[in-house]
Amino acid sequence: MLKNAEDTLRAPLADWDAIYFRVRSSVIGGDFTPERFLRTPISTIRWLLRKIDDYDRERANVHSVTAARLTGVLIQVAHGFSGSKRPAPNIEPREFLPFPDWKPEAATADGPDAPTKFVLSELVRKRQIPLHVYAALAASASDSA
Repeated sequence: MLKNAEDTLRAPLADWDAIYFRVRSSVIGGDFTPERFLRTPISTIRWLLRKIDDYDRERANVHSVTAARLTGVLIQVAHGFSGSKRPAPNIEPREFLPFPDWKPEAATADGPDAPTKFVLSELVRKRQIPLHVYAALAASASDSA
């Protein structure tokens, strides 16, 4: 118990000015006055910082998609001019994104979520869409994620 207390006392203090600046400069920062920020529970601030990080990473990836695709095209063209007899490398634009393996905190599965599956299964049950259309939609939903 004394070791835990010593580790806690030696841990660096949080820089609340920097945390407030990060929250205030985010998309939802206009809602946080200094008084409201001081009254917000720490667990809520931690959750908020995770959501801000997710948003920032998503925006960075979205804004980099065009550059990633252009990079793939440039590599293909350079390979074509190199005179190599080997086939061109398979380029995935995802490899050139700033956060290639990032998934939002809420995205735990690649497949369709439960409400989507429920709606599709209800449509199949009511015979409003054929079974092969359901299979194609479920396969494309898991492939696109």
